[in-house]
Amino acid sequence: MQRPPEQLGLRVRVMFVSDRADPEQVTRQIMTSPEFAADMAGFDTDDIVDVQSVLLDPTSFSPIR
Repeated sequence: MQRPPEQLGLRVRVMFVSDRADPEQVTRQIMTSPEFAADMAGFDTDDIVDVQSVLLDPTSFSPIR
């Protein structure tokens, strides 16, 4: 059953990982973890329409630089 757009939830996860880490591997590890499962409890996974990983470059004033 498709929900109207106003009832769809948006979940965003921001992670800081080593620049030597493989983003796809990190994503797989997180999405199969018990902590991720707990975060998603009560959320109908059939409603997931897209999963994206986006690499962000820190700005010059970023505390992680």
